[in-house]
Amino acid sequence: MVSLAGGALATDEIGLFFDGQAQSQCTQAGAFTTLSTYLILIDASCGVCAWECAVRSENASFLGCAFPGGTANAATPPEFYLACDPLPRASLIVLAQLSFLTSGAGPVRFYIERCSLGLEETPQYADCADATNLVTMTPRTIPGGMTAAGVNLPECTPQSVTWGQVKSVFQ
Repeated sequence: MVSLAGGALATDEIGLFFDGQAQSQCTQAGAFTTLSTYLILIDASCGVCAWECAVRSENASFLGCAFPGGTANAATPPEFYLACDPLPRASLIVLAQLSFLTSGAGPVRFYIERCSLGLEETPQYADCADATNLVTMTPRTIPGGMTAAGVNLPECTPQSVTWGQVKSVFQ
């Protein structure tokens, strides 16, 4: 598999990545490949003691998930509405590790949305210092739309660039 690096990071963003360092939102894979992904909260403004979101996919089947620390999920994965052991504030907080199986060799798209059990229209997490303080998580997307991560996507394919094209950016 080949992975491409992600873009700039923002506060309280949630993203789906193919690595645990929040660098790769795109990859290439063949048909019927198991994908390991990481649901990561980027640049959290406070600690996390509960969170909610849903991960939807096109052309991939959800296989399973693992959570750091103890959790109690009230939703059915890949929907998450859960309490967790306190996760301290950090630049990267891995909320879950998810596995998917590609359905074929075609493109696979992943989306991060609100959980159907959630009361708000956006994914959120609860502040450990004050659980009534709900913080909105903004889904991080790749260029070209609402896709959080993808496999075999045209917008993720590296383009050939000549030295002249690189120099022209700085002129």
